[in-house]
Amino acid sequence: MGDRTVQKVIGAKATEIGFSFDTRDPREAKAREAAALAHLDKTWEAMRQGPKRLTKREAVALSGELYREWMDISGDDPGDAEVWQRFSEVNASARAGEIGAAEFMIGEDTKRRRSMEARFGEWADLLLARHSLVVDEASRQLPIADVAKAMEQFGEELQRHAEGDFRPDPDADRFPSMPAEAVSTGKKERPSHSTLTFDELINARWAEAQATGGSRSTLSAWRTSFQHLATFLGHDDAQQVTRADILAYKDHRLSQGVSVKTVKGSDLSSFKSVFGWAVENDRLPSNPAEGVTIRVGRGDRKDQSRLKGFTDAEVLAILKEASTHEPSRTEKPKTTAARQWVPWILALTGARVGEIVQLRKEDVFEQSGRWVIRITPEAGNVKTGQTRLVPLHRQIVERGFLGFVAGSADGHLFVTPDPSDPHGALKGLTNRLRRIMREVVPDENVQPFHAWHHRFTTLARELGCDDAMVRAVVGHAGRDVHDRYGDHTIAAMARVIDAVPLINLDEANNGRS
Repeated sequence: MGDRTVQKVIGAKATEIGFSFDTRDPREAKAREAAALAHLDKTWEAMRQGPKRLTKREAVALSGELYREWMDISGDDPGDAEVWQRFSEVNASARAGEIGAAEFMIGEDTKRRRSMEARFGEWADLLLARHSLVVDEASRQLPIADVAKAMEQFGEELQRHAEGDFRPDPDADRFPSMPAEAVSTGKKERPSHSTLTFDELINARWAEAQATGGSRSTLSAWRTSFQHLATFLGHDDAQQVTRADILAYKDHRLSQGVSVKTVKGSDLSSFKSVFGWAVENDRLPSNPAEGVTIRVGRGDRKDQSRLKGFTDAEVLAILKEASTHEPSRTEKPKTTAARQWVPWILALTGARVGEIVQLRKEDVFEQSGRWVIRITPEAGNVKTGQTRLVPLHRQIVERGFLGFVAGSADGHLFVTPDPSDPHGALKGLTNRLRRIMREVVPDENVQPFHAWHHRFTTLARELGCDDAMVRAVVGHAGRDVHDRYGDHTIAAMARVIDAVPLINLDEANNGRS
């Protein structure tokens, strides 16, 4: 993790592994997150395949990594020569009587084995974990012995440096390089000639998508899916990906317990879009993901025995939480405001959560005699790529939203985007709000944000509102050419908003079953 290694002991009841990224830089945090996820993916895959045998060459290569790192840290300023002389003597003593093949037949020195384990076992485990290697016990003893030998060599070299001899270590080249492929996965790196990396392909695809109003959330989905694919394949050369690779990846993800929705709707969709664009633009000869899909059976469908939207009781629970929320001492004021206002706006406009968390002060104003909010790509992501105005429900106004806006600084009301990564802060807030709503409504058969969308649309239909105006309010595309003629005026959309009844938090049921 950055310049350190995180070690975690996982108990039998553990369901999560948590640690800090140790950085406030959003870009660095993303890079560290990707590295951590890639490392864990390899580790889980190694565990599934079972222990592997480590060769002597690989063990020496691993010890060489530590030797070079130690020399980088201490080689220029070694300190007292006597310290390193004593260091070498202690390590030589620990290695004394190293077991050979004949001694294994006679019986090992238990005390020496325990001494080696105590001094060098953690170093060996660190090296194995760094490469996501899961090895048998006999193989584990190899890097323990070679780390000890490398440490002795390191001490002797630092002693020479301390005495003023900085000539290169003549034995430094005895350490071979670790093979590029992960031993634990058994996957061999394919020979590459001219390569087209996943990142190069995604960046080229995004350049065109961005010019046509593409969403940054789509870019994020592409990168996540291709990162998982690169981890699985052991390379990131788009020209080397085959249909068999995509099929194997699909089966692998499903075997990990990843949902059908994620594999089909995110991973395979990303591959088809990016690889398909590459074929259309003469970057690749064929699309390896073409025709690869998952047939959804009855068992894969969500339980439809309940409504897609929130029930009245769930609405009351979420809005009560929003209305009574008291911030902690460390909670940022904008996060507090988001927790207090975003659920109410979602409930009474049917908007998407991303459209609301990115509202700016200048996006709340009066027009045609009504207070409105402006949902626009200028503030962040909008699924349709189009700006729209939505009248505010009078309950939002009466609860003091306009006063909150007036007292806010210019710019975004609920987040403070980083100019280098404006999407990161919005995504972070959205995830926090999702967790909060999931805590209040734990039913996995309802999606916390889509449920507002569904509920508002269902309620508007029950109230007999004009369908075209309902679609205009919630930001859905028209059904046909006729819907694209004429303007959606504030007055017309206000009739939909005004039809929605007030939500009484003191009542168990707002008059609806």
